[in-house]
Amino acid sequence: MKRIFRTTLNRFRKFFNTSEPAALSGSGFEPLFDFLIKEISVPKQAERLIAVGRKVKGKPADELLRIYISFEHYLTNLDPEQKYTKEKLRNAVKHRFPDLIQDPYFVILFSQEQLQKLKLAILFTEFCLTEASSIFGNAGNGLFDHVLKQLVEIEQSADYEVSIQQMQLLIDKVFNYIHSNFGPHLADTIFENAYQKTSRYFKEAGIIHYLANILPQSIVLSSLLSDLTQAQTQKVIREKMEETQRLNKVLEHQLKQLQQTREEIKRQESMLSGIVSSSLDAMITINENGQIMNWNRAAEDILGYSFEEAKGKYISDLIVPDAYKELHQHGFEKYLRTKQSSILDKRLRMQAKRKGGIIFPAELAITAIEHNNFCYFNGFLRDISEQVQQENDLKRAREEAEQAARIKTEFLNTVSHEVRTPLNAIMGFTYQLLNGKATDDEKKSYLSLLRRSSENLLHLINDILDFNKLENGSQRLNNEVFHLKELLTNICTSYTPLAQQKNIALQLEYDDQLPAVVYADAIRLHAVLSNLVNNAIKFTMEGRIVMEAKLVASDESTLTADFTVTDTGIGIPAEKQEQIFEFFTQAESNNTRRFGGAGLGLSIVRKTVQLMNGAIFLESKPGQGSVFRIRIPLMHSTGEPMEREPEMFIQDELAFEHKRILLAEDNDLNILVAKQLIEDWGARVDVAYNGQEALELCMKNEYDLVLMDLQMPVMDGLASSEEIRKFNLVMPIIALTASSLEEIAEHVSPNSLNDYIRKPIDPTELYNKLHRFLI
Repeated sequence: MKRIFRTTLNRFRKFFNTSEPAALSGSGFEPLFDFLIKEISVPKQAERLIAVGRKVKGKPADELLRIYISFEHYLTNLDPEQKYTKEKLRNAVKHRFPDLIQDPYFVILFSQEQLQKLKLAILFTEFCLTEASSIFGNAGNGLFDHVLKQLVEIEQSADYEVSIQQMQLLIDKVFNYIHSNFGPHLADTIFENAYQKTSRYFKEAGIIHYLANILPQSIVLSSLLSDLTQAQTQKVIREKMEETQRLNKVLEHQLKQLQQTREEIKRQESMLSGIVSSSLDAMITINENGQIMNWNRAAEDILGYSFEEAKGKYISDLIVPDAYKELHQHGFEKYLRTKQSSILDKRLRMQAKRKGGIIFPAELAITAIEHNNFCYFNGFLRDISEQVQQENDLKRAREEAEQAARIKTEFLNTVSHEVRTPLNAIMGFTYQLLNGKATDDEKKSYLSLLRRSSENLLHLINDILDFNKLENGSQRLNNEVFHLKELLTNICTSYTPLAQQKNIALQLEYDDQLPAVVYADAIRLHAVLSNLVNNAIKFTMEGRIVMEAKLVASDESTLTADFTVTDTGIGIPAEKQEQIFEFFTQAESNNTRRFGGAGLGLSIVRKTVQLMNGAIFLESKPGQGSVFRIRIPLMHSTGEPMEREPEMFIQDELAFEHKRILLAEDNDLNILVAKQLIEDWGARVDVAYNGQEALELCMKNEYDLVLMDLQMPVMDGLASSEEIRKFNLVMPIIALTASSLEEIAEHVSPNSLNDYIRKPIDPTELYNKLHRFLI
């Protein structure tokens, strides 16, 4: 072991072109001392010194150095001529003998002060390592070899002051290692021997005191101080004081930096703590066992556990849903084993569990941190329940919009078919009538079909308009007193012929507990039940249809009744039963072609029932028929229904002869139809093409009645009527309009309009209204 250490040390010496101290001799130094002898001005005064200088051959290195220093002292201090100062002499020697001063010992003497300190410290350390190796061999666990390598690096450094500080630390490391592992006595002995060897070479050179700053205190006190002169001691003390002051400044600076660093760390920790605490995301830290270490305020709010409750708990037990625990554990163990993961440093959507076992959608990002051979995981979790809800709402809205678009397309196709079918009949039969080839019987048949086609077309248009009014909320109830059983009987009576055409029985079952007279919207109740009965007839091929009225509840002022329409028709599948109440929809798309209709009827029925504060229910099975039941609140009435004027049968005679009527209308076709009808009944008709003309004609002439279109250019019908009422409150004014009852009802009064007739004009209705006001 000693041989191995010495081999390393020899390589170190070879690097600096040095030789072993024990092998150094005076051979080769004779020219140097010959030169020094010649420089003595009075040889007789230095005979003993000259004699020593002529016997240097074979002298050891330490003695050669002492002899040189004696010559140097004489030439610079005692020689009578004193041609040299110490610096001048050394420069002369370096110039004359450059090879000699490369000796590892002489080079120290001829170096500048800072380099002297460094080389002296390196030589001392070398002696320490040599001494230690002679005692311990390779017992230093590689420390001594490591120190040798550091000596090489220090020697190459250009910053001598830093290098000297490094040497001090290096010597302290070696001393403390020996002191700790082999005892203080052995450490002192090794360092004392190394000092004595160094002192033997350089004590007389006056530079041994340079070791004072790097030697252990025990060596300084026991040996170094006794070898120093008073001046050297004072210099050491001064240097120690300067070094102490310098170290104090360095320490003060380092303490200040440390304080600043601590304050910055504290500030950063405070800032980080504030960020973590105020973060809207839950921030969770777990160790490699899966136990929770950190848990911020957002984690408490989102997951429901306080930090005290969560700390130390396993993350899988606290927030991982049961369905994902096995997958979580597998991924966790795989990462600890392989350091590979497919989810780290990514944003993932997942299901999380909060306190109480509530599962919610979350977004999670996980990062792994390795420190001091430990692995930690930071998780950033965000509750995205609202975001997911918005996405689902958006998706549902998009699907509903797409569905609405499809339904709208289907509706337009259906309406197109339903409009074109009667138009086809109207155009076809009109052509047959115009070509003059039809017989009288065929003409009557064509005209009957034309009328039916017109009525079908009008019914479709009314359905579309009614639905639109129900959709935008413009429909209002028009309650009145009426006979309930009479209304239901009239419905059955009016649809019996249609049912009989298909050999279907249509009957009414009426609960006698129901009052005879009620107060409600008779028109809408009639429309709803008529629609249900018409649908029942349309979709029933055989069997029967029953309309039933039954009392459900009653008190002093109100009652609730169920109106049921039961058929034995084709039935409706369960999954389609809600669909049929949507607009433009039938249970099956091919039903539109088989049975006709635009798919608006049941949608209008439900919205009308809802307008009446009622509800509609459906029970049906395919092939077994359907039961539609509506439950509607009604009110008791103590009064009697207003008597309706009986419809007048249109007579061929001139019923309105000698009557003068003003027709205010801007459409030529409408003028032609209305004027022809009225003149056929014997009345004289004047025409005004706008409201202004109507006003002017009424101011000039006396009319028995005015038929006023409400939508005309220049001045509309309502404005014209109001102007007319300013000078004529007696003359009847009947509106001609395509508007609904709700839109026109508020204008029907003695001070404005007396009544209205809806377009397209029904001749019978026109005749009855004229008869009411003229006869």
